[in-house]
Amino acid sequence: MLQLMSSIFLVGLFILEVALLRMLIAHHTSTTLSKIVKELSFVPEKNNLRAHKDLNFVMKSVPTRIKD
Repeated sequence: MLQLMSSIFLVGLFILEVALLRMLIAHHTSTTLSKIVKELSFVPEKNNLRAHKDLNFVMKSVPTRIKD
């Protein structure tokens, strides 16, 4: 009887440990994914800002007659 109770307790402990491990992995993965998404969404902004500066430079170098 005692052996049955201890084996049930150990199985329950194992299931709890697996559940906590899965939660930890899921949290770490979501944190990592959110960091990756932030970095990826930040890169186009930098590229757009550079393209905007390049466009301003081109527009300044174009003669005034053509701009109007």
